[in-house]
Amino acid sequence: MPMKRINLNLDEELLSSLDAYAKKMHISRSAACAFILSTYFDGRTSMEVLSDISRVLASRSPSDAGV
Repeated sequence: MPMKRINLNLDEELLSSLDAYAKKMHISRSAACAFILSTYFDGRTSMEVLSDISRVLASRSPSDAGV
């Protein structure tokens, strides 16, 4: 997928945390931002799926479950 350039304003503390993470992982600041955002959105999607599964299972009657 083609990459798009963005500009971002961060406070010094958040930028320092981002830089420390990028250094620890031996990746660029840009790669760190992309990874963190991707992980966040993938996690949200997973949590939504788990929530849907939980809701379906909770709505089943014991006879539906073979109990």
